[in-house]
Amino acid sequence: MKKIFLLLIYPLFLSFLSFFVSCDMGSSSITFGNNFKASVKLETEYINGKEGAVIYYDSVPEWLIVPSQVMDYDVIRVKLEDVSNISELAYITLPNTVMVVDTFAKAVLLESITLPESMVVCPLFTGCILLSTITIPDKISNIPDYAFSLCTGLKTIDFGNGVKTINSYAFNGCTGLTSLVIPDSLTSIETNAFAGCSGIASLTIGNGVNTINSTSFSGCTGITSLVLGTNVRGIAASAFENSSSLSKVTLKAATPPDVDKSSFKFTEQKNSTNSTESTSDYYYNMELLVPSSAIDAYKNHQIWGKFNKITAY
Repeated sequence: MKKIFLLLIYPLFLSFLSFFVSCDMGSSSITFGNNFKASVKLETEYINGKEGAVIYYDSVPEWLIVPSQVMDYDVIRVKLEDVSNISELAYITLPNTVMVVDTFAKAVLLESITLPESMVVCPLFTGCILLSTITIPDKISNIPDYAFSLCTGLKTIDFGNGVKTINSYAFNGCTGLTSLVIPDSLTSIETNAFAGCSGIASLTIGNGVNTINSTSFSGCTGITSLVLGTNVRGIAASAFENSSSLSKVTLKAATPPDVDKSSFKFTEQKNSTNSTESTSDYYYNMELLVPSSAIDAYKNHQIWGKFNKITAY
Protein backbone atom coordinates (compact mmCIF):
# COMPACT_ATOMS: atom_id res chain seq x y z
CA MET A 1 0.00 0.00 0.00
CA LYS A 2 2.84 2.39 0.89
CA LYS A 3 4.53 1.77 -2.48
CA ILE A 4 1.32 2.55 -4.35
CA PHE A 5 0.92 5.78 -2.37
CA LEU A 6 4.51 6.83 -3.16
CA LEU A 7 4.03 6.10 -6.84
CA LEU A 8 0.95 8.34 -6.84
CA ILE A 9 2.44 11.20 -4.85
CA TYR A 10 5.91 11.28 -6.47
CA PRO A 11 4.84 13.00 -9.74
CA LEU A 12 2.94 15.61 -7.73
CA PHE A 13 6.01 16.24 -5.62
CA LEU A 14 8.15 16.77 -8.72
CA SER A 15 5.53 19.12 -10.15
CA PHE A 16 5.52 21.12 -6.90
CA LEU A 17 9.30 21.48 -6.99
CA SER A 18 9.25 22.62 -10.60
CA PHE A 19 7.47 25.84 -9.63
CA PHE A 20 10.52 26.92 -7.69
CA VAL A 21 13.44 25.48 -9.67
CA SER A 22 14.73 26.98 -12.91
CA CYS A 23 16.75 24.93 -15.33
CA ASP A 24 19.73 26.78 -16.78
CA MET A 25 19.95 26.18 -20.54
CA GLY A 26 23.19 28.14 -20.87
CA SER A 27 24.07 31.33 -22.70
CA SER A 28 23.74 32.21 -26.34
CA SER A 29 24.12 35.17 -28.69
CA ILE A 30 21.34 36.72 -30.76
CA THR A 31 22.20 38.83 -33.81
CA PHE A 32 19.87 41.69 -34.74
CA GLY A 33 19.92 44.03 -37.72
CA ASN A 34 23.00 46.17 -38.33
CA ASN A 35 25.12 43.39 -36.82
CA PHE A 36 23.93 44.24 -33.29
CA LYS A 37 24.57 41.30 -30.98
CA ALA A 38 23.10 40.69 -27.55
CA SER A 39 24.22 38.02 -25.16
CA VAL A 40 21.23 36.25 -23.63
CA LYS A 41 21.03 33.78 -20.78
CA LEU A 42 18.33 31.15 -21.14
CA GLU A 43 16.46 29.26 -18.42
CA THR A 44 13.21 27.38 -18.09
CA GLU A 45 10.55 28.25 -15.56
CA TYR A 46 6.97 27.38 -14.64
CA ILE A 47 4.34 30.15 -14.80
CA ASN A 48 0.66 29.32 -14.29
CA GLY A 49 1.52 25.65 -14.61
CA LYS A 50 3.28 26.02 -17.97
CA GLU A 51 6.97 25.34 -18.48
CA GLY A 52 8.68 27.71 -20.85
CA ALA A 53 11.86 29.66 -21.57
CA VAL A 54 13.05 32.75 -19.72
CA ILE A 55 15.30 35.15 -21.61
CA TYR A 56 17.67 37.51 -19.79
CA TYR A 57 18.97 40.25 -22.09
CA ASP A 58 22.12 42.17 -21.14
CA SER A 59 21.72 44.69 -23.98
CA VAL A 60 19.08 45.55 -26.57
CA PRO A 61 18.77 47.25 -29.97
CA GLU A 62 16.49 50.23 -30.61
CA TRP A 63 13.82 47.81 -31.84
CA LEU A 64 13.71 44.48 -30.01
CA ILE A 65 11.82 41.53 -31.50
CA VAL A 66 11.47 38.81 -28.86
CA PRO A 67 11.35 35.28 -30.33
CA SER A 68 8.36 33.08 -29.55
CA GLN A 69 10.48 29.95 -29.06
CA VAL A 70 14.00 28.95 -28.10
CA MET A 71 15.24 25.35 -27.95
CA ASP A 72 11.68 24.08 -28.54
CA TYR A 73 10.36 25.98 -25.51
CA ASP A 74 7.81 28.79 -25.74
CA VAL A 75 9.26 32.06 -24.41
CA ILE A 76 7.08 32.87 -21.37
CA ARG A 77 9.22 35.42 -19.53
CA VAL A 78 11.54 38.26 -20.57
CA LYS A 79 13.93 39.94 -18.12
CA LEU A 80 15.25 43.41 -18.92
CA GLU A 81 16.04 44.81 -15.45
CA ASP A 82 19.81 44.47 -15.87
CA VAL A 83 20.02 45.76 -19.45
CA SER A 84 22.81 48.32 -19.60
CA ASN A 85 21.31 50.35 -22.47
CA ILE A 86 17.57 50.05 -21.67
CA SER A 87 17.25 53.81 -22.24
CA GLU A 88 17.89 53.22 -25.98
CA LEU A 89 14.92 50.85 -26.43
CA ALA A 90 12.26 52.62 -28.50
CA TYR A 91 10.11 49.73 -29.77
CA ILE A 92 9.56 46.11 -28.74
CA THR A 93 7.54 43.28 -30.23
CA LEU A 94 6.38 40.56 -27.84
CA PRO A 95 5.01 37.20 -29.02
CA ASN A 96 1.69 35.83 -27.77
CA THR A 97 3.53 33.35 -25.55
CA VAL A 98 5.02 35.84 -23.10
CA MET A 99 3.29 35.95 -19.71
CA VAL A 100 5.69 38.16 -17.76
CA VAL A 101 8.08 41.02 -18.52
CA ASP A 102 9.41 42.21 -15.19
CA THR A 103 10.08 45.84 -16.05
CA PHE A 104 10.53 48.47 -18.73
CA ALA A 105 11.54 51.10 -16.15
CA LYS A 106 13.97 53.72 -17.48
CA ALA A 107 13.10 52.92 -21.11
CA VAL A 108 12.66 56.65 -21.68
CA LEU A 109 12.46 56.32 -25.50
CA LEU A 110 9.77 53.62 -25.51
CA GLU A 111 6.94 55.14 -27.54
CA SER A 112 4.47 52.30 -28.00
CA ILE A 113 3.94 48.69 -27.01
CA THR A 114 1.32 46.01 -27.51
CA LEU A 115 1.02 43.71 -24.52
CA PRO A 116 0.03 40.23 -25.75
CA GLU A 117 -3.15 38.59 -24.49
CA SER A 118 -0.99 35.88 -22.92
CA MET A 119 0.34 38.28 -20.26
CA VAL A 120 -0.72 37.64 -16.66
CA VAL A 121 1.38 40.30 -14.86
CA CYS A 122 1.47 44.01 -15.64
CA PRO A 123 5.08 45.17 -16.21
CA LEU A 124 6.56 48.30 -14.63
CA PHE A 125 6.80 51.26 -17.01
CA THR A 126 8.01 53.74 -14.39
CA GLY A 127 9.41 56.87 -16.03
CA CYS A 128 8.59 55.87 -19.64
CA ILE A 129 7.85 59.48 -20.53
CA LEU A 130 7.14 58.92 -24.26
CA LEU A 131 4.63 56.09 -23.79
CA SER A 132 1.30 57.55 -24.97
CA THR A 133 -1.21 54.70 -24.83
CA ILE A 134 -1.59 51.36 -23.09
CA THR A 135 -4.12 48.52 -23.31
CA ILE A 136 -4.14 46.06 -20.41
CA PRO A 137 -4.80 42.42 -21.43
CA ASP A 138 -7.78 40.72 -19.80
CA LYS A 139 -5.66 38.17 -17.88
CA ILE A 140 -4.06 40.94 -15.81
CA SER A 141 -6.03 41.61 -12.60
CA ASN A 142 -3.74 44.02 -10.78
CA ILE A 143 -1.85 47.20 -11.69
CA PRO A 144 1.13 47.14 -9.29
CA ASP A 145 2.67 49.95 -7.25
CA TYR A 146 4.37 52.62 -9.42
CA ALA A 147 3.56 50.68 -12.62
CA PHE A 148 3.08 53.83 -14.73
CA SER A 149 4.36 56.43 -12.29
CA LEU A 150 5.73 59.56 -14.01
CA CYS A 151 4.66 58.40 -17.48
CA THR A 152 3.95 62.03 -18.31
CA GLY A 153 3.16 61.36 -21.98
CA LEU A 154 0.46 58.77 -21.24
CA LYS A 155 -2.84 59.98 -22.71
CA THR A 156 -5.02 56.88 -23.06
CA ILE A 157 -5.59 53.83 -20.82
CA ASP A 158 -7.74 50.83 -21.73
CA PHE A 159 -8.10 48.73 -18.57
CA GLY A 160 -9.63 45.78 -20.42
CA ASN A 161 -12.04 43.46 -18.60
CA GLY A 162 -9.79 41.82 -16.02
CA VAL A 163 -8.28 44.57 -13.85
CA LYS A 164 -9.68 44.53 -10.29
CA THR A 165 -7.19 46.63 -8.33
CA ILE A 166 -5.05 49.69 -9.01
CA ASN A 167 -2.27 49.81 -6.44
CA SER A 168 -0.61 52.76 -4.73
CA TYR A 169 1.12 55.33 -6.96
CA ALA A 170 0.32 53.21 -10.05
CA PHE A 171 -0.38 56.29 -12.21
CA ASN A 172 1.15 58.93 -9.97
CA GLY A 173 2.18 62.04 -11.93
CA CYS A 174 0.67 60.97 -15.28
CA THR A 175 -0.03 64.59 -16.21
CA GLY A 176 -0.91 63.78 -19.84
CA LEU A 177 -4.20 62.09 -18.94
CA THR A 178 -7.17 64.36 -19.73
CA SER A 179 -10.14 62.01 -19.41
CA LEU A 180 -10.37 58.86 -17.31
CA VAL A 181 -13.06 56.18 -17.08
CA ILE A 182 -12.67 53.49 -14.42
CA PRO A 183 -14.64 50.42 -15.67
CA ASP A 184 -17.24 48.54 -13.65
CA SER A 185 -14.92 45.53 -13.40
CA LEU A 186 -12.51 47.42 -11.16
CA THR A 187 -13.17 47.18 -7.41
CA SER A 188 -10.35 49.02 -5.59
CA ILE A 189 -8.33 52.22 -6.07
CA GLU A 190 -5.48 52.40 -3.57
CA THR A 191 -3.71 55.34 -1.91
CA ASN A 192 -2.17 57.89 -4.30
CA ALA A 193 -3.06 55.75 -7.32
CA PHE A 194 -3.66 58.84 -9.49
CA ALA A 195 -2.10 61.53 -7.30
CA GLY A 196 -0.74 64.49 -9.23
CA CYS A 197 -2.59 63.70 -12.49
CA SER A 198 -3.25 67.39 -12.96
CA GLY A 199 -4.44 67.10 -16.58
CA ILE A 200 -7.56 65.00 -15.87
CA ALA A 201 -10.65 67.14 -16.52
CA SER A 202 -13.35 64.46 -16.59
CA LEU A 203 -13.34 61.47 -14.23
CA THR A 204 -15.88 58.62 -14.09
CA ILE A 205 -15.51 55.90 -11.48
CA GLY A 206 -17.46 52.74 -12.33
CA ASN A 207 -20.05 50.80 -10.36
CA GLY A 208 -17.63 48.15 -9.09
CA VAL A 209 -15.58 50.44 -6.82
CA ASN A 210 -16.56 50.30 -3.13
CA THR A 211 -13.95 52.53 -1.51
CA ILE A 212 -11.89 55.43 -2.78
CA ASN A 213 -8.83 55.43 -0.55
CA SER A 214 -7.03 58.43 0.91
CA THR A 215 -5.23 60.77 -1.52
CA SER A 216 -6.19 58.51 -4.47
CA PHE A 217 -6.73 61.60 -6.64
CA SER A 218 -4.89 64.17 -4.55
CA GLY A 219 -3.50 67.02 -6.60
CA CYS A 220 -5.73 66.37 -9.61
CA THR A 221 -6.22 70.10 -9.98
CA GLY A 222 -7.83 69.94 -13.44
CA ILE A 223 -10.91 67.83 -12.59
CA THR A 224 -14.10 69.79 -13.29
CA SER A 225 -16.58 66.90 -13.47
CA LEU A 226 -16.68 63.77 -11.30
CA VAL A 227 -19.08 60.79 -11.50
CA LEU A 228 -19.09 58.18 -8.72
CA GLY A 229 -20.70 54.75 -9.29
CA THR A 230 -23.62 53.09 -7.54
CA ASN A 231 -21.55 50.94 -5.16
CA VAL A 232 -19.25 53.59 -3.69
CA ARG A 233 -19.62 53.21 0.07
CA GLY A 234 -16.75 55.30 1.35
CA ILE A 235 -14.51 58.21 0.31
CA ALA A 236 -11.45 58.46 2.54
CA ALA A 237 -9.65 61.53 3.85
CA SER A 238 -8.06 63.78 1.21
CA ALA A 239 -9.20 61.50 -1.63
CA PHE A 240 -9.71 64.55 -3.88
CA GLU A 241 -7.56 66.98 -1.94
CA ASN A 242 -6.60 70.13 -3.88
CA SER A 243 -9.04 69.38 -6.70
CA SER A 244 -9.38 73.12 -7.05
CA SER A 245 -11.32 73.08 -10.36
CA LEU A 246 -14.00 70.63 -9.26
CA SER A 247 -17.44 72.19 -9.75
CA LYS A 248 -19.79 69.22 -10.15
CA VAL A 249 -20.01 65.83 -8.41
CA THR A 250 -22.54 63.21 -9.52
CA LEU A 251 -23.26 60.37 -7.10
CA LYS A 252 -25.23 57.31 -8.24
CA ALA A 253 -25.38 55.67 -4.79
CA ALA A 254 -28.88 55.61 -3.29
CA THR A 255 -27.34 55.70 0.19
CA PRO A 256 -24.94 58.59 0.87
CA PRO A 257 -21.40 57.17 1.08
CA ASP A 258 -19.27 57.74 4.15
CA VAL A 259 -17.12 60.77 3.45
CA ASP A 260 -14.47 62.69 5.38
CA LYS A 261 -14.65 66.46 5.63
CA SER A 262 -11.26 66.63 3.90
CA SER A 263 -12.24 64.32 1.02
CA PHE A 264 -12.93 67.31 -1.22
CA LYS A 265 -11.49 70.78 -1.48
CA PHE A 266 -13.32 72.96 1.01
CA THR A 267 -13.43 76.48 2.37
CA GLU A 268 -13.11 76.74 6.13
CA GLN A 269 -14.93 79.49 8.00
CA LYS A 270 -14.18 80.14 11.64
CA ASN A 271 -16.74 81.95 13.75
CA SER A 272 -15.61 83.21 17.12
CA THR A 273 -18.22 82.57 19.79
CA ASN A 274 -16.30 84.47 22.46
CA SER A 275 -12.80 85.65 23.18
CA THR A 276 -11.47 82.16 23.93
CA GLU A 277 -13.39 79.79 21.67
CA SER A 278 -13.99 79.35 17.98
CA THR A 279 -15.92 76.82 15.93
CA SER A 280 -15.30 75.66 12.38
CA ASP A 281 -17.73 74.86 9.63
CA TYR A 282 -17.02 73.67 6.10
CA TYR A 283 -18.64 74.75 2.85
CA TYR A 284 -18.06 73.03 -0.48
CA ASN A 285 -18.40 75.42 -3.41
CA MET A 286 -19.63 72.83 -5.92
CA GLU A 287 -22.88 71.26 -7.11
CA LEU A 288 -23.93 67.80 -5.96
CA LEU A 289 -26.18 65.73 -8.25
CA VAL A 290 -27.90 62.79 -6.52
CA PRO A 291 -30.73 60.28 -7.19
CA SER A 292 -34.13 61.89 -6.65
CA SER A 293 -35.10 59.16 -4.20
CA ALA A 294 -32.15 60.06 -1.96
CA ILE A 295 -32.05 63.85 -2.11
CA ASP A 296 -33.31 64.29 1.48
CA ALA A 297 -30.71 61.83 2.79
CA TYR A 298 -27.94 63.82 1.11
CA LYS A 299 -29.29 67.19 2.25
CA ASN A 300 -29.51 65.99 5.84
CA HIS A 301 -26.03 64.41 5.78
CA GLN A 302 -23.43 66.00 8.06
CA ILE A 303 -20.97 66.59 5.20
CA TRP A 304 -22.84 66.14 1.91
CA GLY A 305 -25.41 68.62 3.22
CA LYS A 306 -22.70 71.31 3.25
CA PHE A 307 -22.36 71.33 -0.53
CA ASN A 308 -23.28 74.63 -2.15
CA LYS A 309 -26.10 73.16 -4.27
CA ILE A 310 -27.76 69.72 -4.18
CA THR A 311 -29.83 68.77 -7.25
CA ALA A 312 -31.89 65.65 -7.92
CA TYR A 313 -31.77 63.77 -11.22
